[in-house]
Amino acid sequence: MSDVLLSIVGVVFGGLTAVLSFAVAIRLREARRLRLPPSSHVVSQPAITPQSGGYKDQDPLGSIPIATSVRSDLQDNARERKESGDFTGAIRLLADLLAWDPPPRQRAAVHLELGDCFREQIQHSEAETHFREAYSVAVAHGDDDLAARALVDLADVFDDISRSRESRLLAERALKIYSSLGDDEGRRHTINLLGLASFALGELDAAERSFNEALEIAKETGSEADQAEPLGNLGNVYLQRDDLNAAEEHYMKALSLHQGIGSQINVARNLANLGAVYRGRGDLDKAEDHLKQALAIQEEIDDRLGQANQLGNLANVYLTRGDLDAAEEHYMKALSIHEQIGNRLGQAVGLRNLGTIYAERAKHDKATENHQKALVIFEEIGAVAQAEHLRRLIERLSNDSESSEPDAPESP
Repeated sequence: MSDVLLSIVGVVFGGLTAVLSFAVAIRLREARRLRLPPSSHVVSQPAITPQSGGYKDQDPLGSIPIATSVRSDLQDNARERKESGDFTGAIRLLADLLAWDPPPRQRAAVHLELGDCFREQIQHSEAETHFREAYSVAVAHGDDDLAARALVDLADVFDDISRSRESRLLAERALKIYSSLGDDEGRRHTINLLGLASFALGELDAAERSFNEALEIAKETGSEADQAEPLGNLGNVYLQRDDLNAAEEHYMKALSLHQGIGSQINVARNLANLGAVYRGRGDLDKAEDHLKQALAIQEEIDDRLGQANQLGNLANVYLTRGDLDAAEEHYMKALSIHEQIGNRLGQAVGLRNLGTIYAERAKHDKATENHQKALVIFEEIGAVAQAEHLRRLIERLSNDSESSEPDAPESP
């Protein structure tokens, strides 16, 4: 384990996964919408100032150290905030908890929680920082379980921002740890993550093997939620191969399982994926209907990233119909949300898609302007494949602006 931080993490911190136009990789990071006390109940500063002798100070009953009691309360309250979707409130409480100098295992766990919160807020740099810190603490204290979790979380961040080779490298290291620990749940999640990396790199056979292996582990443990994830991802593989029947079958199975467990965020994602299938068949009305169902759910649960994705996917439908005005309107709405939530990848894809609209209208200067803006962002976030693809497109437009055929649009 001691070589991982030096030999891997130093190479890895960058990153991102190639994005299908429609298909959204199935995730199980749903925030449960609970009714909690108003935000005024959030503790913005420690209720009792931590002191160097805090571990020895006793509560009034003389049974529990004050610092331990306060840390426990802060952690419970932070968890409630996170589960309710109040990530900002959770971050404040977790920062307070760190001020109480928790023991190493708890400190590593707090950094993992902070990383999760920042990742949910599309703040990948901050998430990476906390996952790195969690890994460092875990390795320094010989905690293999938390070290593996930190590696997986880092791999997830790199998957989010399309640095798939780095994501796979970290996931492979995590898988070795989980295998040595006999942790089937850790193995399942990590193997699924390896499949996502292979999928993003265009290695569909490897992705299919990983997703099937993750599915078999989930069947052995009997968890329907865990089965739904690789089923949806297998649907993505078949969609990429244009095997629309197999894709529909797997998306329908995943949708049914998510409906059974009440996972609304994943119900919406699978409805959107089915929309991709129907668009591929040319049934644009059915595709539009499924995308609008997905969008309605995402608006209800306040999934802003999901809303932006579906607006972009609806724009793709309208573009296929030749309705450039409706396509432009929906691309603009999607771009606005990506800007509001700070999703740099979404902004780049949105600018690229608007460039496609302007190219269709033979407004080549405007198309190039938007493509150049997108290229800058792709380069900044390390999206190498997307940047190279866009450079070629810009060159084609520049060399022969009238005869060039714009590429199909993408959605994050």
